Amino acid sequence: MTRLAISRLSLEIAAAGTRDPAALRDRIADAARRDLKRGLALVPGLDGGEAVHIRRLEIDLTTIGDIPPERIGVELGRRIGGAIDGLVRTPDERTVVFESPAARLAAYLAALIQGDPVDRWWFSPFESLSVLARPRAIVTVL
Repeated sequence: MTRLAISRLSLEIAAAGTRDPAALRDRIADAARRDLKRGLALVPGLDGGEAVHIRRLEIDLTTIGDIPPERIGVELGRRIGGAIDGLVRTPDERTVVFESPAARLAAYLAALIQGDPVDRWWFSPFESLSVLARPRAIVTVL
């Protein structure tokens, strides 16, 4: 079972010909809160055990006007899931993929031990350890 954590989701909407763009944005945001999870579940590739960190993901919704309002959240989830799956299969400079959460932890521990920078964006789950002295952080991780 895949665990997906989205630390920040922002919607930037440019809607030509819409009388009330704020209302459209609110409608899409409400639909995303309600149905995003169902849409993500429709993506078959999101079933691995990888630990994936994506710095920025952009989704084109230019055809969202053709989608019935009750399906917007599901469609948004489906498109986000498809884009994530694509980056897992073919990572780029915005993507770091670890074989598993344990592999991510091992990479963090190795960086700590070697004195390499650990303030990389893909180590953000370990931010709370940054206040500790390096030896104490290593002991805490172990």
